[in-house]
Amino acid sequence: MNINEEASCGTGSSFLVTFDFDYNFYYKIMIKAKVTTVGASVGIVLPKEILSQLHIGKGDTVTFIQTPNGVEITPYDPKFEEQMDKAKRVMSDYRNALRKLAE
Repeated sequence: MNINEEASCGTGSSFLVTFDFDYNFYYKIMIKAKVTTVGASVGIVLPKEILSQLHIGKGDTVTFIQTPNGVEITPYDPKFEEQMDKAKRVMSDYRNALRKLAE
């Protein structure tokens, strides 16, 4: 999607500014949460906005996934866990072949 806006620079002349948006663009919003003591462990209290965005609530299970950009929190998905278990077995069974391919 393109948005064209006419703007002036204060000298009486004007120019056209074009904004090009990608449909996959999203805003990264920073929301802070504190790590707190929960019994003999530690925990993070998730703000309502995050619970709503993840479609989770009290008692639900979440998954932590390491990514190149940090850690992603997603609702627990048993199908994803099954896929990861299969991938681990394949990597274990074909460890040597995969190592050779990586060289």
